[in-house]
Amino acid sequence: PAVTAPAKVTELVDSIRQYITDKDTDWVNGSLLVSSMNYSAGYMALDIWPTYRCLHTDIGDMSDSKTRLLLFIHSYMQIAGITYVRPVQFFNDTENEGGEQQGKLVV
Repeated sequence: PAVTAPAKVTELVDSIRQYITDKDTDWVNGSLLVSSMNYSAGYMALDIWPTYRCLHTDIGDMSDSKTRLLLFIHSYMQIAGITYVRPVQFFNDTENEGGEQQGKLVV
């Protein structure tokens, strides 16, 4: 993969946070963390944990929101010249105490 400047990674994280904030009808909040870095292979794993606002029974709406978020991330990364080392692996949804969906997107 191509080398990505740290500033671009920071911009990616900030833009994902802003997207989640702006889409407050879909998402309550979102946590992002770098869960691992592999210097020899030249990649890092960014875990994205958005909290879906609606009830877990709204599977169609949740899937639509998740798709829009993933497309936003994909488009942003393409425009910024950030390459995927591996595609999104899973979306593991769980319900928090307030009945809202939480999930983990691995990009």
